[in-house]
Amino acid sequence: MWGLRCGNKITVIPQYREVFDLCADRAAVRFEDGRTGVVDDSGTPLMVTDRCRRLRFLKGELLSVTKEDGSDC
Repeated sequence: MWGLRCGNKITVIPQYREVFDLCADRAAVRFEDGRTGVVDDSGTPLMVTDRCRRLRFLKGELLSVTKEDGSDC
């Protein structure tokens, strides 16, 4: 399980199966139930998607989503 921290301060206790990427005060994560999404620095979900293979932040804070079959959304 993974959590989030800012410097030496833990901001979110470990509760994610995977942390894909970070951008500013947001993180792209896989939740315990297998769904994926974006949370803020306090762990509040900002967006929840169905199951995806990968989430990644791009330049300009865009989010790239790769579906389970490997194709892009």
